[in-house]
Amino acid sequence: MAYRFTDEGWDRWRFAGLALAALLIVVVPSLLLLQLSRDSVNAANWVAHTQAVSARLYVLQADIRDVESAALTMSKGVSSDALRQRLRRADDVGQTVGELSSLVSDSPSSWCASAASPPCWNGAWRWPSRSPTASIRRASGS
Repeated sequence: MAYRFTDEGWDRWRFAGLALAALLIVVVPSLLLLQLSRDSVNAANWVAHTQAVSARLYVLQADIRDVESAALTMSKGVSSDALRQRLRRADDVGQTVGELSSLVSDSPSSWCASAASPPCWNGAWRWPSRSPTASIRRASGS
């Protein structure tokens, strides 16, 4: 006896199949695109943050080099208002360091550089044996 396929047996599954196809074709890709767009915005924020850190670091380096150059020039006996003005830029170095410090405060590697921040782990997964300020005092001889 031959078995005959009819539409009557498939009618009750037709709507469920259509709903499953719509789910797979429309809903799943839209959810994936939503997550990808969030990831893209997050990556753009990280790039902007990295650029801001790089810009502050460049300003800091330029200010330090400028002040150092002016101080060395004045130490040779040359004195002018322009050199004194360049030396006054040393006052801005602290503000730039503060801005740079606040930008990288979420980085665990920056914790080691700051005495006021939580202690960092050394390579052996132990607490550091001394504070960073103690090693700075010891190196300066005070």
